[in-house]
Amino acid sequence: MIKAVTLTEVEEIICSHAQEENAVFVFPTGISAQMWMERYLEIIGSGSCATEQFIAWDTFKSSAVRSKMQDRKSIPAALRKLFIAALIAENSELIHAYKPPLFTTLIVPEYESSASSFVKWLTSILPGLAAWEEKSRQQNYVNDDEDRDILTLNNRYKRFLAQQQLFEPAWEKPPFESNGHHYYIFFPEIITDFHEYEKLLYVSHDITLVSVPASNVPYDAMVTEEARTEIKKASLFIRALAETEKIPWDGIAVSVPDIESYKPYLLREFSLRSIPYTVRAGKKLFEYQAGKLFSQIETCVLQHFSFSALSTLLLNTSVPWKNQKVISQLIDFGIRNNCVASWNEDGVQIDIWETTFQSIVGQGEELCAAFYRELKHTLIGLYTAKSFSEIRSKYFQFRNVFLSDDFLIESDLILSRSIRELIALVDLEESFPDVMPPDPFSFFVERLTEIDYLPQQHSNAVNIFPYKVAAGAPFAAPIVIC
Repeated sequence: MIKAVTLTEVEEIICSHAQEENAVFVFPTGISAQMWMERYLEIIGSGSCATEQFIAWDTFKSSAVRSKMQDRKSIPAALRKLFIAALIAENSELIHAYKPPLFTTLIVPEYESSASSFVKWLTSILPGLAAWEEKSRQQNYVNDDEDRDILTLNNRYKRFLAQQQLFEPAWEKPPFESNGHHYYIFFPEIITDFHEYEKLLYVSHDITLVSVPASNVPYDAMVTEEARTEIKKASLFIRALAETEKIPWDGIAVSVPDIESYKPYLLREFSLRSIPYTVRAGKKLFEYQAGKLFSQIETCVLQHFSFSALSTLLLNTSVPWKNQKVISQLIDFGIRNNCVASWNEDGVQIDIWETTFQSIVGQGEELCAAFYRELKHTLIGLYTAKSFSEIRSKYFQFRNVFLSDDFLIESDLILSRSIRELIALVDLEESFPDVMPPDPFSFFVERLTEIDYLPQQHSNAVNIFPYKVAAGAPFAAPIVIC
């Protein structure tokens, strides 16, 4: 069943069915789902509702749209990367053993030494392999070396999925299971991949699709000649909404495509006009200062504790080092004695810090030397850990020895989120012990470059969102800058 509604009618649908135990309301994003739940509680004034009744589209897909292979689970995204990393390691071993490699064009043998850089790209190929196989079967071709490489990748991936009792969601045309629920799916036209499930859901009696009407939707548009002018007019308009129409700041949402390009200009205009704002766009974990801890540890080890790498790690202000006094002395020691970088001499790595410590004996540098040696030993052990569980164990040893508990709240949350990702990798490692990357720590650091994180924010301020994230949310004044 399909209905076309305005936001007011969305309220009516929710209020009419929220007390039904089997009713579940599905929205394009988690932001929309959460705000409609809050809006419903605001309307009824008292009482409560089950948070499970208001869910995002992605949650709906994972709970109600299942594989035909009921005995299998969907492969986690991180496990795809682990599979590719292990496959690349196997390919390298074959080359080193002077045996025919698995791949000759997807990974050219001459570039085997840097093959780990292919992990992300090859992982992105996996969901599309079923379409490639279907097309190649129809046209009855495997023409060249590249086709043969893709066929090898496809066959190895299918075998891995079968062995591990998993399925690739992108390959499936899954059935819908309501499990006794009636789902109200709001604004399907703005859900990116809805078309993939459209035929499946249209025929179900347990689905009501609630769409925006094609016409008669009230909105105002301002046309400007350039982006700067548009941002200025939008800022003045927002100011007027707050002052004239008394709309609270947090009732205003600004959606911005290409938010990274627009953000500096938008925030400048808001600041000039004293418009409070909160940016609801997450960054990758490694972009936060606290989230850089692990990549800084990796850089330290790879650069053999050069001054720049070591000082960047130890002067990371988001990390509460225990012995700040000794750290300051060590940095000062490195500056005074030009401990710029270690070097390789006749195949032997010469540590510039150790060499300098040994040449300056009895001048009160013993604490610095002891701190440096313990830190170096700990970080090398962390970096060279052979498993994710060993990384977890060695990280907490590192934290107990070198870090205090005086974390800033945001830094603590970011590090905790990073460690949750590590624990997820540990769980995969325990469930799939045959799929391990050759360098677990580097794999973990790379994983942090892919995870978005947005700190929890509660403030009376204008909400700035990336495009479509807040689409369909019940803001009093939704504004789109485009």
